[in-house]
Amino acid sequence: MSNVITSKQFRFSARDIARGILVGAIVAIIPIVTETINTWVAGGDFIINWRLVVDAAWKATIGYLTLNFFTPSKVMAIPDKGTDLVTAEKQVKKVI
Repeated sequence: MSNVITSKQFRFSARDIARGILVGAIVAIIPIVTETINTWVAGGDFIINWRLVVDAAWKATIGYLTLNFFTPSKVMAIPDKGTDLVTAEKQVKKVI
């Protein structure tokens, strides 16, 4: 078994925070895309409401981190490359 990832309830890891920031960055694109489509369809000036973009980003980040904070503990095992399914399941059972 090459990698075992544990996620504990009521704790944050660097991975959780990095994913939260990534989710916030992806969600921040949504208001920009919708404004672009609205401007293209209706015509007029293209104006980005940066307050809406930042608001969407921080809410998505906080939402993701809150979800991870309250998610029950879990263990994820990543088997070695080239390992067959039966061997991988045995390795996972040893970890759990």
